[in-house]
Amino acid sequence: MAKLSAFGKFFVNMSNEGNSRRFLDTIGKHLSLDASSRFLEIGGGRGFLSYLIYEHYHPGRVEVTDYDPSQVEAAKVLFESRLDAIPPSIEFRTADALDLPFENETF
Repeated sequence: MAKLSAFGKFFVNMSNEGNSRRFLDTIGKHLSLDASSRFLEIGGGRGFLSYLIYEHYHPGRVEVTDYDPSQVEAAKVLFESRLDAIPPSIEFRTADALDLPFENETF
């Protein structure tokens, strides 16, 4: 599987925040997340959708995954810059969407 070029990452990430906000505005009224919920973002890129979910709903567990390790690092930076520290309930992983490192029915 090919990784994104630097231009590809720029193009995908430049609209990440706005797209994530619009997506959450669209689906948010249908979400029911609480402290017992687990949230998994596959292909999270910079992780902005996961950040919004965390800020709005405070699920008990948030997993942000992306195939590209540099995107996972960018997501960590986003969370650290917005929250000052990454809460222990949030994890970041490099993972292939076709071979996720989670047990069935975890999320």
